Amino acid sequence: MTDPNAGDTRRRPVFNAGVRLHPVDLAGWHSLKLVPMGETGETASVWERGAAWVRVSLAELPSDREALGQLQTTLEHVMRPDLPPAVEHGLDVGDISRAVVDDAGVGGAVWFVRGNSCVAVNRANDAPADTFAVAKAIDLFLVVPPFRRSQLIEHLGAGPAIVVESLARLAGRRLHVTAPAGRFVTEADAVLYYPPVDDSRMDATLPIPVAVTIGDY
Repeated sequence: MTDPNAGDTRRRPVFNAGVRLHPVDLAGWHSLKLVPMGETGETASVWERGAAWVRVSLAELPSDREALGQLQTTLEHVMRPDLPPAVEHGLDVGDISRAVVDDAGVGGAVWFVRGNSCVAVNRANDAPADTFAVAKAIDLFLVVPPFRRSQLIEHLGAGPAIVVESLARLAGRRLHVTAPAGRFVTEADAVLYYPPVDDSRMDATLPIPVAVTIGDY
């Protein structure tokens, strides 16, 4: 079993909700099918480009820690003795990642966590497909906010702050929240920001900028 928590995360906190992938985001791949998976905020989709198909699983969890837990559970069902970090294959995605390549050295499967999102990209048929390129495009989509006006919240203090009062009210819209440090957690339908504790990179006397962007599809 591979421990997804091994190694450095080197992350900038990000929180996403209501993510919908489009062909323009996946560099020419076209969606064949999208299926909601239960009540966990997870979707499974199949994409094609030429003869190649890939399967994408994207789960939105209440926090980064729960996303890591989802990754751990997923990797426990992967029938390989060890899964190296994707960066060992030249792919830098997510806060934590694992990947495999085929005999030709082409990306065969990628699993990664970015903020509260847990993503898996696998080939869905026998045709060669570079899952690394798809995973990189998805990761970029999760990191870059939608092209909409952002609200900047300046947080000062050690306690948490509510940055989104109700996720339910944003149904059908894209939410993207980020900060230079700290964590985002969903509690009772609200998104809370927890500032960092004893982070040498941050000046405790200055407010922390938290950017909240809400986009329409």
